[in-house]
Amino acid sequence: MQSAFAHRFRSPLLGVALASTLAVTGCGDPAHDLKVGTVGYVNGFAGMAVSTEPRSVLVARDVLSAGGSAADAAVAMAFTLSATLPTSAGLGAGGVCLVHDHTSKKTQTLSFLPPPAGASMVGAAEQSGTPIAIPTMPRAMYALYAQSGRLRWEQLLAPAENIARFGEPVSRALSQEIGQSAGRIGNDPIARRIFAADGGRRPVQEGDTLTQLDLATVIGRLRQKGAGDLYSGQLARQYVDAAAQLGGQITLESLRSYSPEWRDTITAPSGNETIHFPSDGLTGSETAKLWNTGSLTSSLGDERAPGIGATSFMVMDLQGSAVVCGLTMNGPFGAGRQIPTTGMFAVAPGPADGRSRMPLAVAMVMNHNVNEFRFAAAAAGGGAFNQVARAVQGFVNETPLADSISAITSSASGPALLNAASCPEGLPSHPGSCRAAIDSRGSGYSLLIGGPRS
Repeated sequence: MQSAFAHRFRSPLLGVALASTLAVTGCGDPAHDLKVGTVGYVNGFAGMAVSTEPRSVLVARDVLSAGGSAADAAVAMAFTLSATLPTSAGLGAGGVCLVHDHTSKKTQTLSFLPPPAGASMVGAAEQSGTPIAIPTMPRAMYALYAQSGRLRWEQLLAPAENIARFGEPVSRALSQEIGQSAGRIGNDPIARRIFAADGGRRPVQEGDTLTQLDLATVIGRLRQKGAGDLYSGQLARQYVDAAAQLGGQITLESLRSYSPEWRDTITAPSGNETIHFPSDGLTGSETAKLWNTGSLTSSLGDERAPGIGATSFMVMDLQGSAVVCGLTMNGPFGAGRQIPTTGMFAVAPGPADGRSRMPLAVAMVMNHNVNEFRFAAAAAGGGAFNQVARAVQGFVNETPLADSISAITSSASGPALLNAASCPEGLPSHPGSCRAAIDSRGSGYSLLIGGPRS
């Protein structure tokens, strides 16, 4: 079935036949009458996507079906989440990703956590103001795209722009998070107006149409001018001036000088396979510690962190490239204040040690001998580290994915929602072995494009 928003688009990416109608063939042969960038270009298995928010998965489906790479789909998912799950993701979000590129055979960490106030040159706001971190997600996603993207940048941002501009029904995932955190934006007149229904008498709920025109305008400019416009162009000047209205002391120089970091990963051997964790402060080292010590049921104290204000997603393409990400707003709706004219929520700077204020846990298992993807898990929020470490153990123990995720989430010590994907016989060689799973406590979505849904 065509995604609800697809009729709004006129780009080649979203203009024709649907990925969900594709037959599973075990490989993705291009349809000879379609061009790369057109949905349906891939005839057969095109990849898989998992997210705590369903709309982002449908966008990834169209990107992969059009011949896009895992990096392309991840970019589209991240920007879509800024429109469909602003409680936990946004243009101002930071995060960390594990990225495997099948062509280069490299697995890397892409680090873009919200910088601390000193390092990011964000001055402490006055008592009446709001400390604001540099927005890192757009430039990080462009770095990912520059390394491994295949489709046009404009195509990848069009879904998010149109969702924000024309409005979309609020998903159950967003409705649940707003229901638990609406008070966070109670003192912000801009946010209250956008996220209210019935003349402002209640927060938007599942099925209500949510329109975000300022956000659409900003995404549209990023689509047309590139991510750099937010860091050194007209949009950068607009952002600095708008942030100053909240007491933020971001400078043009601090925006211009920011760049995400590509790093090696923390690795652990497991037979013929290699387990990867991000080499980025708490997001990787703590999960790796649980794994390496075998203390999979130990508490790290992160269970007390909320489950709202951070999220995760993952995507794999038919070649076996994979991107697994955790995003954080450092709290529900970020700092609870929307930066005027931008549609972006302010995000508090990270702690001085450079770590994340909210637990982000991602892991990936690769067989580098044959350059094949095997497994990925991700969670964000309280209890994330323990959940991801246990999910990796379940894969190593050859526990069926659905059974493993069900057992972990039914006894989870924190509210983080767990996502996972598994190809125990390897991707790209055996796509028929691939499965994906979501946390039954949430309202996410997982999809094998050209394969079964869950």
